[in-house]
Amino acid sequence: MHCHIALFPEPFELFNDGEELGPIQLKVLEQIEANLTESIIQDVIEQMHKFYVDGQNHIHETLPQMISKGAITQKQFDDLQKDCPRLDSSIDFINYLLPPFSLCIPDSDNWDIGSFGLSCECKWDENYGVGVWFENWKPVRVGFAEAGYP
Repeated sequence: MHCHIALFPEPFELFNDGEELGPIQLKVLEQIEANLTESIIQDVIEQMHKFYVDGQNHIHETLPQMISKGAITQKQFDDLQKDCPRLDSSIDFINYLLPPFSLCIPDSDNWDIGSFGLSCECKWDENYGVGVWFENWKPVRVGFAEAGYP
């Protein structure tokens, strides 16, 4: 099933562990698509960007130690940084989010309106990705991809 959420630049395939979505999940999906306003999406992008910048700041603090221990060279680090989002602006940040995108809709017994998670891979860290958990249609937790799960 194809889904489009404004946070992601392209529609994406929604997977549910090989099972079809039930009527409640389909209704929730429609609500998600309808309620993620541009201002909410911009807030999510800003929070994801802040998460990214905080991580990069930590890497820059520990880089001299990683270089001295031989874990990475300055050239390797510089090469990795070539295809990373800007630190000073989130303006093109969304272009660094990669499929597969994941949408987590809790079981209908546990679902509160507006509570769900989104996660995806990202160009700067394909191993851990980035995710966001929403409650009452607002992002409440942003972090690595697992943040997009309850």
